[in-house]
Amino acid sequence: MTSRLRSLRRAKGLTLQGLAAASHSSPATLVFIERYGHRPGADLRQPIAQALNVHQSELWPEVAQAVEQ
Repeated sequence: MTSRLRSLRRAKGLTLQGLAAASHSSPATLVFIERYGHRPGADLRQPIAQALNVHQSELWPEVAQAVEQ
């Protein structure tokens, strides 16, 4: 199963290295999120979403649902 993050990153034409640089994270962290479904903390979710020009809920809808409840 391809993660939402990987699908969106590829659709935007970004490499792991490119997204890592834009979100001030590491490629290894992004691999962990993409491959193993790790849900990062808010301090990392926001920069990743901003780098992809999307809202966090597009990448992690379960987090948005938990906040709403």
